[in-house]
Amino acid sequence: MQDLAEDVFLAFRMNGQPLPPVHGYPLRVIVPGIFGMKNVKWLTKIELVNYDFKGYWEKRGWSDEAVIPLMSEILMPMDGKRIPLGHYVIGCVAFGGRHGVSRIQVAVGERNWQEAELRPPLSKWAWTLWRYDRNPTREGNFSIRVRAFDRCGKIQESPSLMGRVPGSYPDGASGIHAIHVQAGRARSDAIPRPASPLSSLVETPLAGAAEDISILGLAGGSGLLQASSSEPVA
Repeated sequence: MQDLAEDVFLAFRMNGQPLPPVHGYPLRVIVPGIFGMKNVKWLTKIELVNYDFKGYWEKRGWSDEAVIPLMSEILMPMDGKRIPLGHYVIGCVAFGGRHGVSRIQVAVGERNWQEAELRPPLSKWAWTLWRYDRNPTREGNFSIRVRAFDRCGKIQESPSLMGRVPGSYPDGASGIHAIHVQAGRARSDAIPRPASPLSSLVETPLAGAAEDISILGLAGGSGLLQASSSEPVA
C-alpha cells in the first residue's frame, strides 16, 4: 500500500457553510492536480478494493490517471482583439501541478521567447498569475504565444499533429496557447482600459473557490479508493 496523501481529503464544508449541492453535497473527494472527473461529487459510499477501479469516465476511454498537464494561457488580450499602441499588459494564468510553475515565457510575433513576470501563488495548488509588459509602436497583426516551465525543468509541450486531431480526448488538452491580435491607434469610441488589467484577476485555488474546506478524512494510494456517487459526473 502506498503512503497516505496529505492533500487528498473529503470535503463537507465550503467557505464556512455546508457544501452546496452543485459542489457535491453531502461529500466530495478532493484530489488536487487531477481533472474533475476524479473529484467525485455527491459521495455516498467508499469501498477499499485490491484492483484499479474504473469510474464512469474511465470506462468510456478517458485517462485513468487524469493528471492535469503543465499549462499556461493568455486571456488578456483575447484572441482576435484590437489592442492600443503604447504600453499594454499581456497576461493570465499557469498551472504546474505538484511541481509548480518556475518560469513563464512569451513570444510576440516572430521574436524570441522573453521572460514574463510571475506573482507567487496563494497555495501549492493555486493558479500562478503572470504578466508581460508590451509596448507596440506599429500598427498591424501579430501572434502572441506563451509557455510554462515547472520546477523540475519540464517545458510545456508543443502539440504534435496526432495530438491536435482528437482534441482533449483522452488525456486533456495539451500544447502551447497562441492568440492573434491587431495593434492600432485607439478609436474615439473605444472603452478606456484599466492601467493594469492583471490586477483585476482573482487568484483561486484549483480545487475550488473554497477558503475554508473542512477535512473529514484522508485517502491515498492509486487504485485503493473506490468512490461512489448518486450519479456519474465529471
